[in-house]
Amino acid sequence: MRRTNEKRSSTARIQPAPGPVPGVGGRQPNTTPPPEGGRYPDICTRSGPGQGGDDDPRLRELAEIGLGERWMRIAHTIGYDAFVAMWRILAVEHLHCEKPTYSRVRVWVPSYPRLLRQQRDKYIRERAGINPDLKQIQADIEKNLGESLSLTHIQRVINRATMGQ
Repeated sequence: MRRTNEKRSSTARIQPAPGPVPGVGGRQPNTTPPPEGGRYPDICTRSGPGQGGDDDPRLRELAEIGLGERWMRIAHTIGYDAFVAMWRILAVEHLHCEKPTYSRVRVWVPSYPRLLRQQRDKYIRERAGINPDLKQIQADIEKNLGESLSLTHIQRVINRATMGQ
């Protein structure tokens, strides 16, 4: 290895390019767009939350290991990557529980109607804060939520909210 006193960052050996230096990006000289205009390449890819689509081989792999039909529908809906991330979280929490079983991960999920009831009750409480007339709240619930509730039930929902404060 030969040592010299010349630094690598020195400009002594740099030669300028002959002729005009082409620009980059928007500074390119005298370029005109093609007459047909810009467009995307002629390819078609499926997209979605998991970017895999129905023919994703990773989803087929989940079916091959025996994943149940309901879980497969979830995986197709949210995509492979999100499903596996969720599965990993559930499995890790399961292994840290008091008495894990290694054959299955059991998950408790509240029923969907429970979410709907919670949202309906919140709607009742908000309506009561605006206008405490029970008959008007009952009519609003019927019109906006399509549910028929008794005045007694609506009053119980309002009372539970005021007792919890």
